[in-house]
Amino acid sequence: MIRIFRHYVPVALIVLSLIEIATLFGAYLLGEFLRLRIAGLQPDPLASARFDAVVYAIVTWVAMVSVGLYQSRTTLDLRETLLKLFVALFLAVILLAVIGFVTGETLVWRSVLLVVTAEVLIVIPLIRWTFARIVDLDLLRRRIFLLGEGARAARARELAERPDARFRIVGGCDCRQARGEDQGSCLIEQVIESGASEIVVACEREQEVPIAQLLDCRLKGIAVQDIAAFIERETGRVDLDTLDPAYLVFSDGFVGGRFYERLAKRGFDVLLAGSVLIVSLPVMLLAALAIRLTSPGPVFYRQERVGRGGRIFHLLKFRSMVVDAEPEGHPRWASADDPRITPVGRFLRMTRIDELPQVINVLKSEMSFVGPRPERPFFVARLARDIPFYRERHAMKPGITGWAQINYPYGASIADSRRKLEYDLYYIKNYTLFLDIVIILQTLRVILFADGAR
Repeated sequence: MIRIFRHYVPVALIVLSLIEIATLFGAYLLGEFLRLRIAGLQPDPLASARFDAVVYAIVTWVAMVSVGLYQSRTTLDLRETLLKLFVALFLAVILLAVIGFVTGETLVWRSVLLVVTAEVLIVIPLIRWTFARIVDLDLLRRRIFLLGEGARAARARELAERPDARFRIVGGCDCRQARGEDQGSCLIEQVIESGASEIVVACEREQEVPIAQLLDCRLKGIAVQDIAAFIERETGRVDLDTLDPAYLVFSDGFVGGRFYERLAKRGFDVLLAGSVLIVSLPVMLLAALAIRLTSPGPVFYRQERVGRGGRIFHLLKFRSMVVDAEPEGHPRWASADDPRITPVGRFLRMTRIDELPQVINVLKSEMSFVGPRPERPFFVARLARDIPFYRERHAMKPGITGWAQINYPYGASIADSRRKLEYDLYYIKNYTLFLDIVIILQTLRVILFADGAR
């Protein structure tokens, strides 16, 4: 893993991205070369199309990121790669057309684009297939020595068994055995013999941690990582099952509360929310008209939600349920095939159009564009009793989209809320504008493929 602006990015995905950006660049130059040859001109693509090739490669790569082509499961799934690659190339064409309209220049000729698209549809899947074979050979997976034998160590072993695991456990021993007076050199020997590049400490109790022996290993250049930090790095969430409160206190991060970070985030929110409001206004008008014509009742739905610091505000959405959806007065989560949802409302939810009015909440500074999903006071009170650290998610403004929303499906239970909290804590701990941009790009995937909609 490489940490970029406090966010962990797998080395394998960085390598794959660089290979595919270079491939997109080369594919465009080849397409321009063929176009000039067909036209009977002397081709010199390096001189005539270098800038255009850079623009094409970057725009197409951003579209590939947006549709989720760099998710672990997609990277290793050829059929899903093909489906999302088609969508990404279509989005790239739209983005290039918009850029051309704004700049007043034709960056990509249609004749070139047809050739390049055909090239990319062949070459990128071949690269992914080859890359998947390399990953299966463990050449890009880190080798881990696991110190511990209890429930905390079992969490690491569960992760290692996943098909998309980016590490493998090559050795291990019990913490109490490693603490023996003559075990320091033995521990080092075991780690070196296993070929591990990192020790993950998963002792059940702090008293069991062999500090002296681990210090010897650290001085030998062997990386040492606590199980909580290790799981956070590998999964993109703060694991509540292995979390020690001291880890949150003493670990790096939680800079989102600083004044200049809040100021930068607010400026980003206003710019993005204003842009979305202008661009989506025709869609919002059509949605309002569809609701008015198909379902009696108001177009908009206002509902109390808990914001930053526990303050209550009224969330604004397009109404997607029948009027008086909770006649008994008790709030309840939406379920799959919920009969309270209208036909138009179901479409609005699947496409996330029902969320668009929340840009008004963002402009009013009640919400941010990216952040933990705001919950109703009734559920917050209930979940805070059952889930540790739940109220800590209110350290930042709630968001229209967020790290939990793009990584976990719709939550309709305490177990789901617990898992989503783990993603929210990761976001709050590792917040940067870079992570916000990553989330916004990935939100397009959620909208296009209706991930987690209900």
